[in-house]
Amino acid sequence: LYRSVIDGGLYEEASLPEQDQAQCLSKYTQTVKAERNARIADTDSYIQLTDVTVQSVAKAKRAALTDEQKEAIKEYRQALRDLPEQTGFPFVSFPEIPECVAYECQQKIDSRNSQGGLQ
Repeated sequence: LYRSVIDGGLYEEASLPEQDQAQCLSKYTQTVKAERNARIADTDSYIQLTDVTVQSVAKAKRAALTDEQKEAIKEYRQALRDLPEQTGFPFVSFPEIPECVAYECQQKIDSRNSQGGLQ
């Protein structure tokens, strides 16, 4: 018997849920949507707080966001919301993180990945 990575159950090889392409696609879609939601949440404070500061690179001094940077973050968040509407979803690339928050957001993404998140 083999243990399924989808549901943890034990199956004969031919009966593994992983053998069902529709079930694998559904699981991958859920995983991509969860990461998309996490990336939106990663940027919540940059939009919700008026006096938030960011660290743009390692060991750099924190600085306030400009109105242009806040607008770039809003556009990034909208691109994340629109991700499921893209042709080929869930096999699409995530939008590029705005440079002003890329360092901090990438740290959050890396932390999730090290804990077994979307690779």
